[in-house]
Amino acid sequence: MSYHHLAIATRDMKATHEFYSGAMGFDLVRAEKAQMPGGDWAKHFFYDTGNGEMMAFWELHLDEIADDFPTSISAGLGLPEWTNHIAFGADSLDDLGTRRQRLLDAGHGVTEIDHNWCTSIYAMDPNGILVEFCVSTRSFTQEDREYALAAVTSDEMKDEPPPIVNRYEPEGAEVAQTAPLLAQPSAASSSVWNRRPRTPLAPAATRARDSTGRRRGSGRSSRSLPTTTPVISASITWRRTWRAWVMDF
Repeated sequence: MSYHHLAIATRDMKATHEFYSGAMGFDLVRAEKAQMPGGDWAKHFFYDTGNGEMMAFWELHLDEIADDFPTSISAGLGLPEWTNHIAFGADSLDDLGTRRQRLLDAGHGVTEIDHNWCTSIYAMDPNGILVEFCVSTRSFTQEDREYALAAVTSDEMKDEPPPIVNRYEPEGAEVAQTAPLLAQPSAASSSVWNRRPRTPLAPAATRARDSTGRRRGSGRSSRSLPTTTPVISASITWRRTWRAWVMDF
């Protein structure tokens, strides 16, 4: 069964509209005013994401809600940014490439990951929410289903093959740090991580957080980067804790 719409609150509807209409390519199809008891009210915006499904946003005008309420559905709950995220379907790998370029043309960095059964691209929206386009690259088998069912009640699971990760930056972007890796291979596994150079960051404890709960980088430098290819390709053996795999955008 499909879903009808997913609704999220935003503090900046203008930036949200620019991202979802321009960078994501969704059409704004309806807006309405919701009147609340006591004079409070809200705007509700609906974007057509395809297949009769929609993404909706609330612009709240409620006296009991602070103007600086957290909008991230992960960082706002004290979770890593990659946990709660929104994934939209892509029709094919070619379609995924087209959507990646659209995000880059709109000025947004993109992380692309081949998960070995699907391929995804990721970007951060203005509300601190990680969004994804994903296309499956193989069909599920009965063995997949049986393994998934067993995992509900057991932690005896095999390590997955390491993902292939590519990071893309829009041309002329300021580069401060790597993107979050949305996968957690075993401590000694090998992963292909294609990235561009980064400048040193201040220690995590000293980096300020913005209104969405995400840390702001420091020590930024400006480099001109290609829009379609990473600068460095390297095979790296990772020996990291799960927390070190997740770095701010």
